Amino acid sequence: MVTNHQVLFNKVQPTGLPKPGETTTRGSAGLDIDNVALNGGVLTRNIAVSLDPTMRNRMKGDIGYFTPAYVVGKPVTAIGIAEVVRSEVDDFKSGDIVFVWSLGIEEYTLHPKEATAGFRKMDPTALSSGLSITTFLGAAGMPGMTAYMSIKEIIGDLKAGNKMFVSGAAGAVGQLVVQLCHQAGVKVIASAGSDEKCDFVRSLGADETINYKTENLPAKLKAFAADTGIHYYYDNVGGEQLEAYINVAARYGIIVACGYISGYNAEKPEDVVYPKNLFNIVTKELKYQGFIVSSFLPKWYGKFMEEVPKMLAEGKIKNREDVTFGVYGAEDAFLRLFTGENQGKVAVLIDTERAERWNLGKQMQGAKVWK
Repeated sequence: MVTNHQVLFNKVQPTGLPKPGETTTRGSAGLDIDNVALNGGVLTRNIAVSLDPTMRNRMKGDIGYFTPAYVVGKPVTAIGIAEVVRSEVDDFKSGDIVFVWSLGIEEYTLHPKEATAGFRKMDPTALSSGLSITTFLGAAGMPGMTAYMSIKEIIGDLKAGNKMFVSGAAGAVGQLVVQLCHQAGVKVIASAGSDEKCDFVRSLGADETINYKTENLPAKLKAFAADTGIHYYYDNVGGEQLEAYINVAARYGIIVACGYISGYNAEKPEDVVYPKNLFNIVTKELKYQGFIVSSFLPKWYGKFMEEVPKMLAEGKIKNREDVTFGVYGAEDAFLRLFTGENQGKVAVLIDTERAERWNLGKQMQGAKVWK
């Protein structure tokens, strides 16, 4: 019998910042991992989870979001990586490391058979590259797939000499977008919420940066656009930054609509800022496309896994992570996504007992371990 420590969804919260201990709460339950009935499913020992801004929308109740709302009293779920402990599904056996689209933020999860249809086995040699397990939740995981696949599908081949604006550039998706554009010879201007983050984004290859909290973003975009306009916008933020881009967009410009984080925690619906110049999408003949990355997986997953982990291992792509150690640290780590305190991709190592195996032993030394 083990104690399964969990982060539970506790209260529907349509507006405002999530509140640790109120929106979510800590819980635990006894679990007999050797004898618990699987009922045709799989039991996993959970290794790590990715914390992403889009999870906030699942805390608002049934709002028609593309993934179901969280259920009060049940574990919060996230994209994660787990090890199979026991299995009654032929495709999976004990010891398999699996990428899971909906993994409980808890130490063990029972998955019904139908849920395993979304499991993807990880290459058993992946960790021999020296990459941390959490890298496969960041630059080599869903955020990396988001950046890579959306550019391939929505923009196509990036044209050297063209200009790109990236908002939220220090985040998990934005930092890879900046690097892919830089490597393609695209000129990049990127926004972030502090001078330190702007310095980091410049180190990734951005030609210019904007601290949107202290600098005049529309003016800097206008100067960067000069006589050509800005050809691409990778939008993680929406709101005023989207409006500012539309004003300086080149004719036939392309907007990749990845997120709208500026509106996720609005206290009232009317507090969400929407561009007042949307008609310019018509007059400038812009392409404005949203997407869900899972739609691109059948076409681009193999190509992504061939290219990006190798580039990371060789140091051709840089990756900054913000890893929290221990399942109960997930509450505070999630809040950091919205306060701007995070430093790169936010992830939680749940299996802290085997941190060395997951190439995170050094990072855990001296760090707080939540339990």
